[in-house]
Amino acid sequence: MPDSTALEPVSNSLDNPTPKRAPRTCGTTSPKFTLVDPPPPLTNGKGNTRDKYAEFAEFLRSNPNQWAIWPGNVSTPRKSNEVTASIRRGYFVALREGFEAVSRDGRAYVRFTGETATVGMERRIQAIVRSEIRAALADAMARSCHHD
Repeated sequence: MPDSTALEPVSNSLDNPTPKRAPRTCGTTSPKFTLVDPPPPLTNGKGNTRDKYAEFAEFLRSNPNQWAIWPGNVSTPRKSNEVTASIRRGYFVALREGFEAVSRDGRAYVRFTGETATVGMERRIQAIVRSEIRAALADAMARSCHHD
């Protein structure tokens, strides 16, 4: 196999040899990319592939759209807000995709909806658009009533 950096003489119109790079071969001698099957498991940032709430997550997956009280220590309203924010941000490996969390009266509640973050965001955007359309229509109706 020729060296991909080797120079070969090329003739120009005056028959003077001009050095030119030989065409590169794409990944024939050493791969540029590596295929893996499957990728390594998610970790929680501390090297743990499973967190202590994996069993809770499985319970919620087997009971979709039903709320459950967070099993961890939530002793204050501030702590319950921190827990729900951590769930929404994906801090807990087992609860990264398809979970919803809210805080009420110092308790954290979690449910599995099965929706990815993209689907949830699309629904929120649709709700905002519907609200804006309703407001614009109400405003237009109010202006048309005043012009009669």
